[in-house]
Amino acid sequence: MRTSTLLVLATFLSTGCNVLGGGPLEGVWMFEAPNPEANCTSSINTNLREASIGGQNEGQWEDIQEHDQSLDIFFARISHGRADDAVMILGDDVIPGSKIDSDTWEFTYVATLNDIDGRRHNSGYHFEAVTETEVNTVYTIVRENNRWLSGTANFDSRHLERWGESDTWNSNNTGVYYGEMPAFVVGAPDNLADQNDCLSGECFIESEVRCENSVGLVGTWTGLEGDGSFELEDNFTSAVD
Repeated sequence: MRTSTLLVLATFLSTGCNVLGGGPLEGVWMFEAPNPEANCTSSINTNLREASIGGQNEGQWEDIQEHDQSLDIFFARISHGRADDAVMILGDDVIPGSKIDSDTWEFTYVATLNDIDGRRHNSGYHFEAVTETEVNTVYTIVRENNRWLSGTANFDSRHLERWGESDTWNSNNTGVYYGEMPAFVVGAPDNLADQNDCLSGECFIESEVRCENSVGLVGTWTGLEGDGSFELEDNFTSAVD
């Protein structure tokens, strides 16, 4: 799971580097950044009795993944509010930042998205699907001089999917015999209304992926105004998809 380098670069812009040598850094910057693959770990857990996580051929196969991509290049505009505050505008994204010392700015943004879907019967049966996503981004930007910036962007993300369902229920009352929980995810047969399919309490499957990534940034002042004749969101170059 990979966080967009654009967002990283964007925040980096807000660094508040000062082209005017003491006043706010107003204007358009060109940024360059590599786009490395994130380091991710995944886990899955369940209390289904017949779960078989990993499969019969575990250990015989090795997953191979390689990622090599050209630099992302894009324009972004930085505007200053109060003396120690700045904001970077990149396309539809607005990223706030604050000054750490005379030459260093830190931008932090935590994005979360949580969803719960399910249904419950008045006889006691229930099913629930939960999705939780969180991306924590920290940009540290250093002003090297009036014309360019350096820095790093660090990303930590977490994505959780969890399904919960009654272990047994009255199918005559509900009209449901086969459970809705995706038991195939853990190699198990369907959760059935009249069988004790789980080790204890409510049946559940939980899958989680955590990723972290760090990227270096370089920004160059362009002198462009970023007015109506120069649309920031239309000026981005990335690798071919």
